[in-house]
Amino acid sequence: PLPHPTVCRQSGDRRRAARAVGLSQGVSRVPFRRAMMAVEPVPGRMPRIDRGQPVAVVVDCAHTPQALEKALATLRQGTAGRLQVLFGQAGERDPGNRPEMGSLAALLADFAIFTTDDPRFEDPMQIAAQIAGGARGSGWREGEHYMKRADREGGVRASFRGASPGGAVLRAGGGRPDCSTVGTGERGGAGEGGSQAEQTQRVGVPGHRGQDSGG
Repeated sequence: PLPHPTVCRQSGDRRRAARAVGLSQGVSRVPFRRAMMAVEPVPGRMPRIDRGQPVAVVVDCAHTPQALEKALATLRQGTAGRLQVLFGQAGERDPGNRPEMGSLAALLADFAIFTTDDPRFEDPMQIAAQIAGGARGSGWREGEHYMKRADREGGVRASFRGASPGGAVLRAGGGRPDCSTVGTGERGGAGEGGSQAEQTQRVGVPGHRGQDSGG
């Protein structure tokens, strides 16, 4: 497979198509690989966060059952170890998606952290509880297979603490990556601003100086 800082299946298809065109025009493999490694991944579309840690950390803006299923299925195929996912659901939006996404997490992941994502006027823990209901319906038990965290930043730290070498952590979510909508206002995301990838780099990626080693 071609090395690239994203694991999106569609991106892989596009890279293979570009490689075929390049080879047909006489472009050798070495410069092509260098060019592909220089391409910046689309923000929020399965970029890998590489800080030298032994676990893959991937960010995706998946906020529907279909998108979450695709992201988890892609990681499941390429992950030999424990696959963890962290996500929430927006308040006042598509409440029927919540249990379905919890069920998908139980089907495709090994552990999940259900957290907040633009709660607006809803109780973040109530949203997480509705997601968890789908996971329980698929046989998961709280504490053993999933946890609920109103604090998304704390949830990110918890996902890294539970990671193991050869495993993967998917941080999924919709909306704007740099803030969360609570009531009628906006709050900065984890670490008070920055892209999801930047936040993940700062908040506890194993091997990064911001790693949380406590509870």
